[in-house]
Amino acid sequence: MKRDMELIRKMILMLESEPNGYAPNEINIEGYTPEQIGYHAYLLNLGRPRICRFCAR
Repeated sequence: MKRDMELIRKMILMLESEPNGYAPNEINIEGYTPEQIGYHAYLLNLGRPRICRFCAR
């Protein structure tokens, strides 16, 4: 599956609009399948900071 920067943009805007600052349990964006959203959520999560002491290098 190719990276869709428009979907990533929509996901980030949706996350920024959440009042509590956390992602909702279910993300629905019109025009995209749950598989596409899940894959792009995975891509966004790859950039998270490494907090685990075993993961630090």
